[in-house]
Amino acid sequence: MLKQLFLRKSMEETDTHYVINPNTWLAKTYAGDFSALFDRFYRPEDEGLVLKNPNAPLQMCTRAASNVDWQTKIRRAGKNYGF
Repeated sequence: MLKQLFLRKSMEETDTHYVINPNTWLAKTYAGDFSALFDRFYRPEDEGLVLKNPNAPLQMCTRAASNVDWQTKIRRAGKNYGF
């Protein structure tokens, strides 16, 4: 839905995201080969991956733990965080 709302032919595109405007990026969706994708990261803004179950229903975000049981984050090691 977000791609239909925001994407235009003249929009800047990178390997990982579309640039809607200087302050807003739209992440690209990938469906496999996550290890190779993760290994391609080299820029500081490429922090890692968020893996989600595409068939999981969204819950209302009424608490911090909403919607965490069907997603996981995988981050590159960095000096700003140790996990």
